[in-house]
Amino acid sequence: MMLTRWRLQMSGLPPYDLPRAFRLLIALLAIADTRRRERYCAGGCGHEWHQLARRTDEGTPPAT
Repeated sequence: MMLTRWRLQMSGLPPYDLPRAFRLLIALLAIADTRRRERYCAGGCGHEWHQLARRTDEGTPPAT
């Protein structure tokens, strides 16, 4: 949702900054996901994307 609402203006960055900007964006999304899991999904949840690691550990391939 953040990517669709915000205009990031990444086209104005020099080419050597694009990989760093992308890594920063991914790091920010990881932090946001971790906080969301701690706040809303601490007691367990039914979100399939939060169960991917468990499915892989059990030998069940993730749903596609």
